[in-house]
Amino acid sequence: MFWQQKAWVDSAVMRQLAHRFVAHKKEVHGEDVWVLLFCDNLKAHLDQEVKQIFGDGKVLLCYLPPNMTNFIQPIDAGLGRSVRC
Repeated sequence: MFWQQKAWVDSAVMRQLAHRFVAHKKEVHGEDVWVLLFCDNLKAHLDQEVKQIFGDGKVLLCYLPPNMTNFIQPIDAGLGRSVRC
């Protein structure tokens, strides 16, 4: 299992996650198949090195418009909001 103690995903952690994702993608789909990955606008998702890792691994990133969390992540809009510290 892979996690960060503070639960933040910064650029360094995102780079590690990108490498792991690409490796898994290659195991499951092979090296020649492109896959689509939806992302929000988290700063770590916009990191140039992260984009390069995904692009080299044939992972097409599709960025969702800003401020869509309430529509695409219902837990953040409801229950999650009430239990955050």
